[in-house]
Amino acid sequence: MFEGMGLGGCILQAEYKFFKKAVMVLFFSVTTPFGIALGIALSSVYKEKSPSSLITVGLLNASSAGLLIYMALVDIPPSRFHGA
Repeated sequence: MFEGMGLGGCILQAEYKFFKKAVMVLFFSVTTPFGIALGIALSSVYKEKSPSSLITVGLLNASSAGLLIYMALVDIPPSRFHGA
């Protein structure tokens, strides 16, 4: 939920024209339910304790955490919090 709110805020603050913003919102709105449907479809064949599943989940979690840390340190400059 918070990543969706953050992405929506970034899309609104971007200096893009209306059409480009609308396309970004459309893709986000379409890919989220598609990912949920894909997860539901794959849940019957997913083995939670298999080594390949654990490695895949670990890599995806690490990349997600890395992207969030990058955004926090690079995309949000500290000067925004000091009134500069």
